[in-house]
Amino acid sequence: MFKKIVISILIVYGVLIAGSIYYFFINNDAKDQNRIAVVDAIQLVSEFNMKKEIESLLQFKLSEKKYILDSFVSEHNKNIKNYEQEILKLNQEISYMTHNLQEEVNLHLWNRLNVYMYDYGEEHKLKVILGANGMGSILYFNDYYDHTDQVIEYVNKRYVSEID
Repeated sequence: MFKKIVISILIVYGVLIAGSIYYFFINNDAKDQNRIAVVDAIQLVSEFNMKKEIESLLQFKLSEKKYILDSFVSEHNKNIKNYEQEILKLNQEISYMTHNLQEEVNLHLWNRLNVYMYDYGEEHKLKVILGANGMGSILYFNDYYDHTDQVIEYVNKRYVSEID
């Protein structure tokens, strides 16, 4: 489900990129070609330290709920039929909690990444930063334009400096 939410966000992001690409090609100028950066959006999100920390917290919270459920089941294994409603309710709470936390994670993650990407573009005097997400938004780019590793390093340094 988390991947579906991320993919949905990336699709919206891709539509925005398509508009940027159109604008870029209308105003294409040879001297501006080095002002383009392509970033693998999926790799960026997966290697962003904030995402790793939030996923760890999410796993901890879910583990607590699963522990309660497992304890309940083991305590009442003989009378499981009598407790099916409680088990169903706890399972629904876990699903609801997972869904809501994933949406919240995505919102916070992209809000932070958008600020960092804007700052990265300004600092490196880029005209366009395109997100390559494997969904067909960008079909080809020369490795010269790939800033994925530099952007990952930049956003992780920014994030660490903000939490220290």
